[in-house]
Amino acid sequence: WFKANPETLNKLERVSINLSGRTLSDRGFHDHLVQRVHLGGVPAKKLCFEITESSLVGSLSQLRSLVQELQDLGCSVALDDFGVGLCSFGYLQDLPVDEIKIDGSFIKRMTTDPVAERIVTALKAVADATGKRTVAEFVEDKRALDMLAKLGVKYVQGWLFAKAMPLNELPIFLKDQKPV
Repeated sequence: WFKANPETLNKLERVSINLSGRTLSDRGFHDHLVQRVHLGGVPAKKLCFEITESSLVGSLSQLRSLVQELQDLGCSVALDDFGVGLCSFGYLQDLPVDEIKIDGSFIKRMTTDPVAERIVTALKAVADATGKRTVAEFVEDKRALDMLAKLGVKYVQGWLFAKAMPLNELPIFLKDQKPV
């Protein structure tokens, strides 16, 4: 779709693609994905592949290999929904992901629940300690955005900025956006 719509792609800083746990354990899929990045028509620097924390229960060495291959191509890799699975902080040292996406369940509650705010603060500190960029999911209101800014979280996503939409509506949405 992006290859056929380069004007839309040019307006985007990045395109994130979620990978399922099943695909992460399939070596054939790894090869297919790397080939598609080569041939896909989207600059690798604009691609971010997101893996969920819960998908890390498979082969860590195989996953590490895929992450490294994607990064070598110029893509970035994010650990999605961080903080709600059974992930050890040790994974952050062992897995060379570029960013951690703090699970939205904490973000949604942080304005009213001091424990959720402390968890977000701790996850941000762990990300900083391991040299990872931090992204907050599910930012739905200005109050949460302001709290995240005070915590030093520079990257956010959520319905405060846009609701989910079909891909074919993206060009219309972007036409109405002002540069940041």
